[in-house]
Amino acid sequence: MASSQKQELDQRRCRRVTPALKSGGHLKSKLVLENGEIHAATLANMSTSGVLVTTEARPPVGAIATVFGNRARVVRLTDTGLALEFLDQAKEKRFVVDG
Repeated sequence: MASSQKQELDQRRCRRVTPALKSGGHLKSKLVLENGEIHAATLANMSTSGVLVTTEARPPVGAIATVFGNRARVVRLTDTGLALEFLDQAKEKRFVVDG
């Protein structure tokens, strides 16, 4: 990992967790883009400020989407998905999951 990437990770304001189902699977959701496109998304990690999901969707940074029942903004694309920051920064989040 490059030094600048490590520094960026160290400066994140919220701790990340990687939840898994008892069955060993991962939480799944629909990623709904503003234009109505719907894509499958699998939770990679989460925090109170956002989520990292694996998905084939490639919306531009800044795009608005709904994932796990929460409106969010795409803040970064990764090799396998995207990072989204929740628009509503309420302390208590409710996640809507599929399967």
